[in-house]
Amino acid sequence: MPNTLATRHIKSTRSCTLLFADICMFAFFMLLGLLRAFMYPHVANNVLDDFSQTSYLGAIAVAFETIILGIVSFYSHHQSAMYVAETMYWIASAMSLFVAFGGVFFMYQRQKQHSFQDVNRTWFLIFIPCVVYSTVGGAISPYLAYQNSVTVLLTSFLMWSLGLDMSLVILSLYFWRLMSNQLPPREAIISTFVPVGPFGMGAYSFQQLAVGLASQIKQHKFNLERPLEPSNDAAIAATIAEGIHWLGILVALVQLGLASFLLIEACFSVYAKVPKMYFRKNQLRSQPFGYSLR
Repeated sequence: MPNTLATRHIKSTRSCTLLFADICMFAFFMLLGLLRAFMYPHVANNVLDDFSQTSYLGAIAVAFETIILGIVSFYSHHQSAMYVAETMYWIASAMSLFVAFGGVFFMYQRQKQHSFQDVNRTWFLIFIPCVVYSTVGGAISPYLAYQNSVTVLLTSFLMWSLGLDMSLVILSLYFWRLMSNQLPPREAIISTFVPVGPFGMGAYSFQQLAVGLASQIKQHKFNLERPLEPSNDAAIAATIAEGIHWLGILVALVQLGLASFLLIEACFSVYAKVPKMYFRKNQLRSQPFGYSLR
């Protein structure tokens, strides 16, 4: 399709509609959640007293970070939109850190004693916002000023490390819990796909952060404090940037391998819980199709 003015207008309208719908859905459900908390305070206390419910606070942070990604994807050519996205980025930082540190603190301080059977897939939700947050940093950094871009990259690398490292800790506990107590019930089997999130998104995030860091090194001669003079050896900077780029690809492939394993295991788990169809000889005479559902 030719890139005509009409085509660009259609794409712009479509992107604006999708982003507006995303914002409206987020605002609507946030309003419902706040009204519920104010009208029924004991419900809010229950959220803080049960770690499985506390983990779902991470979904709020992820939804907010998705809006930032939409702004960067659709309106990166507007500098004012990038200012808004950068401000929202730091708000998302506070949200992600509150969910991660606050959720674990509530587990220690005010929740009942946990048993090994309490370990489940929703625990990953408390650290997934950190991984998505690092993805936002990689997406927004090319459109920021030099100092701001470097700060965003460093912060995003730290958040990526926090999210992935703690997800690996939970993954070890989760696997041992599956081996000890087998699969969750059929009603909750779809949640076995949740562990794919931090590692699949983590692969994309690290590769994107590596590209952003490589770009900064190549453009500013690998000085993280201030841009150097043009007299510096650009070839060395380009070589280092290329190495970081390839390092990002390799680390992303490692995480993608783990995410693929978790995805396949989740598919097998769902298949194991799907109702089976079987034949009975006596039903072949009485039923036209000769089958029943177990």
